[in-house]
Amino acid sequence: MELKELRKKEQSPYVIQNTVSLIMGVKFFRIKMYPVEEFEASFHFMQECAQYFLEVKDKDIKHALAGLFVEILVPVAGAVKNEVNVPCLRNFVESLYDTTLDLSTRKKHSLALYPLVTCLLCVSQKQLFLNRWHVFLSSCLSNLKVHSNRLFYLSLKYN
Repeated sequence: MELKELRKKEQSPYVIQNTVSLIMGVKFFRIKMYPVEEFEASFHFMQECAQYFLEVKDKDIKHALAGLFVEILVPVAGAVKNEVNVPCLRNFVESLYDTTLDLSTRKKHSLALYPLVTCLLCVSQKQLFLNRWHVFLSSCLSNLKVHSNRLFYLSLKYN
């Protein structure tokens, strides 16, 4: 079954599991950096997945897509240079970043979406990175403080 077909069906547990399985099967997809036409075609596919990510309400599908984006973007982040200026990559990052950062502040999404926000920052243009990294860092640090306080209280209670 294709993703387009699964998107049209009612969101039953069976359809959700099939969708997650299909998404997990795509995690071996790699972005071709050269020639530029291949790069653009790859990011056209990524943009379609990003649009689905923004539309879907189910947590499991959203987390599977976030994991897929991370798997695909980590190698790109390691090799990207001037490609950050290609409009398709810039549009991909801009379409996902704000929503993903917003969702990452919610407890149920933070573990799945922190890596994605990190990857989006890594493949973003310099100006976008410089304008937005501190907001994400603050979010990470505040989350870390909450968890470290809980661990501290637990260790005091049980020691």
